[in-house]
Amino acid sequence: MFIHGAVFAITGKAERPKVFCTYAKKINGHDKELEINQKLSVCKEVNIDDKQSLKNICRSILDTVAEVIKLQAQEQGLETKPIPIIFGKDSRVKYDLKKITKAFKDAFVEFYAAHGKKDVENLFKKTKIYLGNFGTTIFEGTNRSSATKTDLAEGIIQQQNEEPYPEINQVLALLKTKAINGHKKSIRLLSNFAYDAGRANGITILNEDNPDQRFAYIYCFDKKLQDYPFLDFVSWHPKIKEAFRKGHAKGRQSPIQVVVKGASESPVLPFADILSCYIQDRFQNIPNLQSDKFKRIINNAKRSLKRLIP
Repeated sequence: MFIHGAVFAITGKAERPKVFCTYAKKINGHDKELEINQKLSVCKEVNIDDKQSLKNICRSILDTVAEVIKLQAQEQGLETKPIPIIFGKDSRVKYDLKKITKAFKDAFVEFYAAHGKKDVENLFKKTKIYLGNFGTTIFEGTNRSSATKTDLAEGIIQQQNEEPYPEINQVLALLKTKAINGHKKSIRLLSNFAYDAGRANGITILNEDNPDQRFAYIYCFDKKLQDYPFLDFVSWHPKIKEAFRKGHAKGRQSPIQVVVKGASESPVLPFADILSCYIQDRFQNIPNLQSDKFKRIINNAKRSLKRLIP
């Protein structure tokens, strides 16, 4: 059985941003892949001053979310699960959010007129909305595809050439071939190391007091980094990756899902990784862990939209 979810993300240039509407589903289980629904997904460049174009794409988002709600209702035993919806943007670019918000409100009025009260109520009752940003940092809370600049890669390489990393990489390199070939002892040793690394990372995030940091261990997809085993060893076997997750949960004192990727794993569409986290939260009945500030913004937006209903 699947839980469905969606992302509305704005990236690219301020005047002509790219709008991603990514719709996906995921079967229960931490290591299951996110299945992207290409038929319901859109990637379109829009002119921020073209009111009609902006409204049309916002309307398509609402129409498709309504369709995704219906798809979720068909999942026996999971039909009451709230659908995670992420609204995200590139924090490095200053977009005219007022124009986008206006277009979304106009689209909402049209949606209500076309669909009626029941579908509007479902939008509020059967979705769980999250806000997100991504920037140029490499670790927690980032979209990894944005962290591929040369200067970032060079900074990571410099770190890997400093103690204790050369010795760690040497040991990991000796275990690599055996682990990839399924050697149980090597996998066990690497899993133990991954658990300790994940636990240390979880403790760090816990001490930062940020309730919604999801990317525990994630490096940019860069050939320069793939020569350093420490930056990629979690990708060598599912048990290693799962050990990191378990260690991270222990250190962070939380059961929430995290994304773990090495330097050889290709980037995905904006926020698709973190959508996988939120879908897992919905399956496990983990509450909304966003900051109080984000929760207030979302609740205010909902109240604003409800006032548009006649």
